[in-house]
Amino acid sequence: MSPLERLEEGLEQIRNMIGSEAQSGITDDEIKDTLWNAYYDVEASLNSILGKLATREGHKLKRSYNFRGTE
Repeated sequence: MSPLERLEEGLEQIRNMIGSEAQSGITDDEIKDTLWNAYYDVEASLNSILGKLATREGHKLKRSYNFRGTE
């Protein structure tokens, strides 16, 4: 299997797990970069992407939380 085929197959596998760009907020380019950096290791790439999603969600929650306890 060529590197391009491995990249496309990995992209498809990860997309099937995290959903579309609209659902996940992760672009195809982000997934491909992660796959490339992980030498096409889908499991390692997925763990990295899920970490990014968790961080993004944590930042959203932190920004929306009112630290003073008042409106």
